[in-house]
Amino acid sequence: METITYILKGKVLHEDSLGHKGEIGPGDVQWMTAGSGIIHQEMPEGEKDGALWGLQLWSNLPASYKMMGPRYQEIKSSEIPEVWLDHGVKFRVICGEVNKIKGPVTDIMSGPEYLDITVPFQTNFTHHVHKGHTVFAYVLSARSFSDPSRRR
Repeated sequence: METITYILKGKVLHEDSLGHKGEIGPGDVQWMTAGSGIIHQEMPEGEKDGALWGLQLWSNLPASYKMMGPRYQEIKSSEIPEVWLDHGVKFRVICGEVNKIKGPVTDIMSGPEYLDITVPFQTNFTHHVHKGHTVFAYVLSARSFSDPSRRR
């Protein structure tokens, strides 16, 4: 398995049996490949108001890599490139490539694309997906199109 933790608010303290230890905060990513085995612990901490907001994705390794050695990548927010497209669309490229800009997470066995995309209200947006890839999108914030009283 690979676990991908992306923090938006708050922080996570982490440590593993290989001696990796650190803290990730808003905009930071931790990408860990468990492979043949690793003991890992995480301790989430909210902000002063208790807010803790983030995503953790678990990705299954291809069968041929299940017993590979464990690996760890910690990427700080300042290392994640941003790409601006037409109409104010913004990509944070965590892993993969957009407009020839590559994300800092590399050497991932399944060849994923992990993007944080901001699409302004009432903007159309299309993104090409590689053939054979599975896609999911998680909407973190949106305005209602059906209830005019909720529009800002």
